[in-house]
Amino acid sequence: MKKVESRIKRFAQLFCLFSIVFMFFLVYEVAADVSPPGSYKKTCKKIQYNASDDRITSAYCQKIDGSWKYTYVNNAKQCVDNKGDISNCDGSLDCTGINLPVSSYTATCFCCKMTGTTLSCYCKDAKFRKLSNRAWVIVSAVQE
Repeated sequence: MKKVESRIKRFAQLFCLFSIVFMFFLVYEVAADVSPPGSYKKTCKKIQYNASDDRITSAYCQKIDGSWKYTYVNNAKQCVDNKGDISNCDGSLDCTGINLPVSSYTATCFCCKMTGTTLSCYCKDAKFRKLSNRAWVIVSAVQE
């Protein structure tokens, strides 16, 4: 009888220990800051977000040439709240897509953003071919 009681007691102790460990990991996951949505999640990993600073403090993002680079971006949630997209622009995170002029460039360009009256994008040339051993070229145009 003592052997059975001892086993039951041991099982109860192990169950309690397992429950405590499980609850710790559950609370840890819930408490972790969830990074804002964006296209960057397709080509970035190891994303660390600090909600109180509204900053993606670190992300490991793939560049156009296939290599990987650590990067960060400030005002991440603010970007999304303003209808922008957090984009992986050749290994660097950037807020893109806000207040863009409507035109056909969107068919061949990505990571487009306005800086003042200047539109900047990564674009392929008209024949969709590589330029200077790079798949993309940065273009800028001044909006009138």
